[in-house]
Amino acid sequence: MKFGKLDTPNGVDFTLPPDGDVTDRLPAGESFMIYSGGTQFGRPEWVGTWFPEKTKSADYLSQYAKLFNTIELNATHYRVFPYNTVEGWAKKVHDDFKFCPKWPQTITHRRRFKNAQDITDDFLASISALGQKLGPCFIQLPPNYTSGKADALFHYLHDLPGDLKVTIEFRHPSWFEKVEQKFFHALHELGVGACMSDTGGRRDALHMQLSAPFVLLRFGGYELHSTDYERMTDWTERFAQWKTKGVEEIHLLMHQPDSLKTPETLAWWNTQLNERLGLKMPIPAPVETQGSLF
Repeated sequence: MKFGKLDTPNGVDFTLPPDGDVTDRLPAGESFMIYSGGTQFGRPEWVGTWFPEKTKSADYLSQYAKLFNTIELNATHYRVFPYNTVEGWAKKVHDDFKFCPKWPQTITHRRRFKNAQDITDDFLASISALGQKLGPCFIQLPPNYTSGKADALFHYLHDLPGDLKVTIEFRHPSWFEKVEQKFFHALHELGVGACMSDTGGRRDALHMQLSAPFVLLRFGGYELHSTDYERMTDWTERFAQWKTKGVEEIHLLMHQPDSLKTPETLAWWNTQLNERLGLKMPIPAPVETQGSLF
């Protein structure tokens, strides 16, 4: 995740801001679940450590699903895949797994939400192949898409299917100014979530406005620098508060450089989450210790 990435986290104030006022408008929740995962089906470097020796790339997804229960599906940002391809992905993972597809850049970055009904229909038809394994989708706005262009965005959101879980990732600073908090209230009225990115160089992106009971948190790690552990500990306590505020579903999307330390990071964090929140999240384990787990 290049957004807000710094060469070093030293000197950054990673203190989490207080919850925004939209968060307090969530209704009481009936359930609480946290999903965690990375941004790729797998890395060749994982073979022999987190994946069995000689695992072929075609089998990465099925092995990935033994370690994690969600994924930031970036591939859908660059093209709309055939239904049978997406259906094949769904068949390779267990029933409790969730995919979080990124919205096509043709809609977000090129057409900018105008005259995009055709590609939207194609995309929705494609991801429908995931069935019950479809988690929240997220629309990543271009870095230069300011709040002054909100009308086109909200007109587009208004026409999306009401049963589809959608979140928005704002990037331009104008969306986070105090005077613009009305947009988070508008998302709440639509039932659309607001994705957050925890990254060293853009602390304003931690707006803490939970406009829907499902949350996508993109965590930019620093290869298990001491600040990674401190941040994960702080987030665990915040999740404990959100559990009482109506949040029902959190997806932790881990961004470590080249994904190399994603399994180690989530093994540590999931353990803390299970102990603190009484969950039963999967704990990624190296292949030599996986025999009794799967």
